[in-house]
Amino acid sequence: MRIKKMTLLILSTFVFFAKDVFACGEIDELKSDVGTVTVVDPSNYLVTIPEGTKEVTLSGTTRYSWVEGYAPRKVSTSERAELKVDGNACGYGIYTYFVKFKELSNVIAENETPPADPTTSPSTNPPETGSPEAGGAPTGTGNLILKQLEVVSQEIDFDPYKYEYELEVDLSVTSLNITAIPSDETVTVDISSNRFNLKEGENLISITLRDTSENTNVYNIKVNRLEPKSDNNYLASLTVAGYQLNFDPSVTFYTLETGKVSSLNITAITESELAKYEILGNSGLQDGSTVIVRVTAEDGSARDYLLNIKRVFNIMDYWIYIVIILLLLLFLLLLMISKQKKNKKKMGPNSIEGQKNTAGVIQEIAPQNSVQPEVKTDAPTASASPSTPGVLKIIEPTDVQDTPNTQQTGIADDDPTEIFQL
Repeated sequence: MRIKKMTLLILSTFVFFAKDVFACGEIDELKSDVGTVTVVDPSNYLVTIPEGTKEVTLSGTTRYSWVEGYAPRKVSTSERAELKVDGNACGYGIYTYFVKFKELSNVIAENETPPADPTTSPSTNPPETGSPEAGGAPTGTGNLILKQLEVVSQEIDFDPYKYEYELEVDLSVTSLNITAIPSDETVTVDISSNRFNLKEGENLISITLRDTSENTNVYNIKVNRLEPKSDNNYLASLTVAGYQLNFDPSVTFYTLETGKVSSLNITAITESELAKYEILGNSGLQDGSTVIVRVTAEDGSARDYLLNIKRVFNIMDYWIYIVIILLLLLFLLLLMISKQKKNKKKMGPNSIEGQKNTAGVIQEIAPQNSVQPEVKTDAPTASASPSTPGVLKIIEPTDVQDTPNTQQTGIADDDPTEIFQL
């Protein structure tokens, strides 16, 4: 009997201890004086508040102690609030909880996973499965998330923790077939009925999850029902300044024979006013380069027109070198002319004076039979020669240095012959 009592006592102690460890660091209940509190997962809460609410007062209970400065309190709704529970009493360190706020809708604005709290102290014993520290899948009636969300014939990038989506459909779509499956079977799902009768323009479809405690969470899909977007991605014209292109909208490849150019002057006009174009690769062009004219239609489809560059020789590409060479030749010619003039100037005075002193001299040589002045000499007198006409002798100028006139002309002072005398 005594052994049975001791066994029951030990089992009771073990059960109490196990229950205590499982609940280590958890918040038992969290409330807000304004709005509705929704448990998103074991570490995250969402408070839906009326529009214009700036502050709320949070209150909560835990079987452990709150970390100073992080207990439930009055907080601003413009930022995320943090609550921390000290779980060191059972060896699990600090537990951090995050509280977000959303006006008029239970939707978390950002799709983000709460960062790990740097103050958390790891325990030698692993945390229990499903606890905040384990990061396991949420369980129980607080699990107000979807595990599947599909819209027939539409692409949607679903994430259980992403609560807002946006779709665009054309006017031919009047309704949407939506499948929403919660991760907890006890949670009910209600999809707004306007999905069956979409109006032109913007439509907001709400998917509301509700647990047995009347906690709610909402996924929103904004559907824009518009006219079909244009898929026209053609060019009406394409011109390149200085080149004959022979453009055809259905032809997307062209070859341009160019000289030494680094870029092209391109002008393009799209067929649709809703389309846009951009020019790529139009710089630093070389032989074999490709310039792309990309046309994007309103619906996002694109078409590329390619201009292949083929480099050919063009003498005008080297005009600057030709001009430099011509200038150099002109400079050399002017230098030679200037040097020749300087040489003539140095020798000019002597040459001109010599020409002046030896200008053409006309000398009459008396006829042999002319009467000569009588000169008394002891030498016999020669007989006169036959009568001959007067002879003019022209003495050409010679390069004679500046000397007395008698030497320049070669005529003696006592020469009876007279200059310019006929």
